[in-house]
Amino acid sequence: MEEIMYLAVKKPEYLIYGKDSVMDAVKKGIAKVVIVSEDVGEDEIMNLTLTLKGRRDIELFVMPKSVEENLTLTQTFGGYVAILSTPSWILEASNEDQDRNNS
Repeated sequence: MEEIMYLAVKKPEYLIYGKDSVMDAVKKGIAKVVIVSEDVGEDEIMNLTLTLKGRRDIELFVMPKSVEENLTLTQTFGGYVAILSTPSWILEASNEDQDRNNS
């Protein structure tokens, strides 16, 4: 959690949170670490585990409910956080290009 809080303050472009944003970063291949709260539920954790199966470039951590930082992860970040290998604006630019192509 220390690294997440550091990135949130000093390098926020390397941190993304919320289920949809994290899953988008995973699909685009720019997430290097995904941290998820146990509070999101067993089914969500299983789906994420299966999504990441065979992906050696992404580490998955599940924050147990018993850990104090889990509350911060759930309340502040919606239970999902990804540390990115490239800045988040790359992901945003990619989404804008995709939206233009779909129009």
